[in-house]
Amino acid sequence: MGIGEHAKTALWLGAGMLLFIICLSAGSRLFQTTTDINAKVYTLINTTDKNQQATLKMESDYTCTGAEVVQTLYQIQELNAPVLVNGQRFDSSMDPDEMDVSHIDVNRTYHPTYVRDTQGRLTLLTYDAS
Repeated sequence: MGIGEHAKTALWLGAGMLLFIICLSAGSRLFQTTTDINAKVYTLINTTDKNQQATLKMESDYTCTGAEVVQTLYQIQELNAPVLVNGQRFDSSMDPDEMDVSHIDVNRTYHPTYVRDTQGRLTLLTYDAS
């Protein structure tokens, strides 16, 4: 082996060490970033209120006709929730055939509002004439 071989080996050894140091620093940075993210998530989870619940509220301008309101009243026993139409309350225990729905104008449009409990069950359905 000549002096050229030793220089070539030293050069390759230096390049290998440089590559090793670059990989080591990149891995260290990756683990440090992961640690920071985990610490921030842990802090975020522990500072949130466990009693607070987020609900999805969908803004819509949905309207229905009075005929659809009357149809809903005829199916009120399946709905299992009271229905309020322009201030008049219809309970789910009422017989649909004996309800007085004559004050509901079938040609008007109504805006429904749904009230739900914490389990997501419908507790009140309100129709307001628009």
